[in-house]
Amino acid sequence: MQRLLKVTNKMKKFLKGRYSYHKIGRKLNGLILTVLASLSSAGIFQVPVFASGIDVSTVTKPINVLVSLVLAAVGGIGIIVLVLGAVDLFTSLGSHDTGGIKQGGFKMVSGAAMIGISAILALMGVSV
Repeated sequence: MQRLLKVTNKMKKFLKGRYSYHKIGRKLNGLILTVLASLSSAGIFQVPVFASGIDVSTVTKPINVLVSLVLAAVGGIGIIVLVLGAVDLFTSLGSHDTGGIKQGGFKMVSGAAMIGISAILALMGVSV
């Protein structure tokens, strides 16, 4: 116990000179000044944007086409996965394979989710 107290006292003396509250306060003040300077410079050096004459639909039309293409591809793949899941499910039911029944059910559920993804996105407010 005596030895532990000596070690802790030595650590206190060692740390006292290195990490004083004065040094921590100076570092904190420097950090605050750096953040305030960067925020004020961001407010001062603003660049005007000259895009008022462009119609928004001309900019977003390629993105909308890409989104509709991706959603159509996901729906098509969903139909294929749903059909394959149904085939796996019914063949596994015939052979009483419990692992195949589970896998076929999972495929059917994931295929149905892929088909309904456009409806889910429409409910969330993402429309194309």
